[in-house]
Amino acid sequence: MKDYLKALKKLIFIFFAAEVIKRVAAKVKKPKESTTKNTAEKAAVNTDRLTITPMSENELEALMEETRKTDSALADAYGDMLEGCRKNPEQFLWYTAWKISSRETDEMLGDICFKGLPENGQPEIGYGIIEKFRCCGYATEAVEAMCSWAESQSAVNAIETEAVEDNTPSLRVLEKCGFVKTGEYGEEGARFIRKKAQP
Repeated sequence: MKDYLKALKKLIFIFFAAEVIKRVAAKVKKPKESTTKNTAEKAAVNTDRLTITPMSENELEALMEETRKTDSALADAYGDMLEGCRKNPEQFLWYTAWKISSRETDEMLGDICFKGLPENGQPEIGYGIIEKFRCCGYATEAVEAMCSWAESQSAVNAIETEAVEDNTPSLRVLEKCGFVKTGEYGEEGARFIRKKAQP
């Protein structure tokens, strides 16, 4: 009986000791994760109808693999973004795709991205809306929101993009968002610029 009580006391002591350790451990601050990861997780741009959030490397890789089944050129573009994220972790938000989702249903409507943040402070923006959600104003809302987000960064002085001249819906989006033609042409069509308003 004495042995049993000794064993019981020992177990109770171990239990309480473990509880104390757990409480102390909970109060100790965990080491911070990388700034890039923290920034990506906290970043989100909201509009009346949309939530726009940066994709993680895993999400971007999954999107690339899924897209490869139907559109190899677009999959290659996502691959370029992924490579940019990995080579320039300090510019993660400027290379990854941002998921455009409905605030009401949380359904993905499309994505939007930049192509890095160049030294001249003029990042290039690209975007796409899933076909069944087009002609609802989502592209205009997303482009305006992300341009405003970019312009809130001190390193940015203008935003550029390219568009095929017969893509009337995309040209309307750019016009509504304050882009004007530069008179130059790139791989994807006419080039446009939106200059940051001076305070």
